[in-house]
Amino acid sequence: MLIFAENIGSRFRYATGMVLRNYEGEIQFTVDSNAFESFSGPKMYYGIVVQHEVALSVTPVEEMWNDLIGPLQVSIGNWQGYHALYFNGSVQFDIFAATFYLLTRYEEYLDIPVDKHHRFEARHSITGNKDVLREPIVDQWRMVFEAEIKKVFPEVLFRKQIFSSELTIDVDSAFAYRHKGLYRTMGGLAKDFTQLRFGNFIKRLSVLAGVSKDPYETYSYISEIATSKQRPVTWFFLLSDFSEEDINVPHTNNYFRKLIQRIASTDKVGIHPGYASNDEPGKLPIEKNRLENIIGTSVTNSRQHYLRLRFPSTYQKLIEEKITDDYTMGYSDDIGFRAGTSLAFPWFDLSKNEVTNLMIHPFVAMDTTLNKYLQLSPQESINCCLELKSRIEDTGGNYCLLWHNETISEKAIWKGWRHVFESVI
Repeated sequence: MLIFAENIGSRFRYATGMVLRNYEGEIQFTVDSNAFESFSGPKMYYGIVVQHEVALSVTPVEEMWNDLIGPLQVSIGNWQGYHALYFNGSVQFDIFAATFYLLTRYEEYLDIPVDKHHRFEARHSITGNKDVLREPIVDQWRMVFEAEIKKVFPEVLFRKQIFSSELTIDVDSAFAYRHKGLYRTMGGLAKDFTQLRFGNFIKRLSVLAGVSKDPYETYSYISEIATSKQRPVTWFFLLSDFSEEDINVPHTNNYFRKLIQRIASTDKVGIHPGYASNDEPGKLPIEKNRLENIIGTSVTNSRQHYLRLRFPSTYQKLIEEKITDDYTMGYSDDIGFRAGTSLAFPWFDLSKNEVTNLMIHPFVAMDTTLNKYLQLSPQESINCCLELKSRIEDTGGNYCLLWHNETISEKAIWKGWRHVFESVI
């Protein structure tokens, strides 16, 4: 396919590759209108003024391709029955600009509000409206555009996108009571007693005495359910130093290390960079090295603890440490499609105007979002996840969930959530 465009830079080439990701053929670009006119194969004109009669054309948002990062007037409209992004008052939908805007998270490079953990929240996003956020609009646009191309050029072939699903588990706290060390164990017992949490006090003593199983040791259960449903699992382990936000057991604990080794023998594992790793440059390589020493191989997968994601610094640090796949793309305060897609895609660094080798794997829903942020009941959570799954099935996407080992413990606010877990995966 030959594409005419006046500005064929790295941004436009990336956007074209994402919109036409399933095109089974070679894509060429030209700025020569005569060469475009004489070309006899499938072709598309990307320009404001069409100098020749063409069967397929898109009117561009020129500001998107000028290698700058600045405020854009963005509004939500409709295109072919789907929610769509329109820029600077234009009434013409530019699928390339809209796709680029969402995949690069353009708005998050600007002056944005953040929560107490310095996270950008869904409610501040242009696509934060639940009706928009819970639709994989980038994937929907692509499917419609492929159909439009096929109408004009029936000979063109597109690879069929096949639905897939995966489960990801964050291990923020490997054990509720065990292996915490004398100081934390005694402190926990004292806190239970002074706050009159006698049920918890007895449970803690029972676990410490070896009479009961630690409630957070749900690893075998998770593996059994995932295996029975044929769902691949990727585990992310927090190995940072202890802090108010990082409360896992010490990375030197032998039982914890053996747990990681056992899981790594059958499933993919990745690093869960600690809370401070976004602020202190030396943290990430130390934590990644700890995991590599435990499993005896290089670590290339990651997901940020607390989903602390800043553009472009977080991803740039991951690339420096040879991380190739990151799973942080999702919101803490709502469910849906932060980048408008359920499919993995290469990260484009807007600050450098270049595509990178870091693959971004979006997740669609997190357990704590459903329970704590949205305050949904178990049945409401099941319904929401299955609705999202249906949208992803319609577009042949990837249904990726974020869960935690402790939320399947049936402990406290997580009573009844094993049923949710089994239902939604």
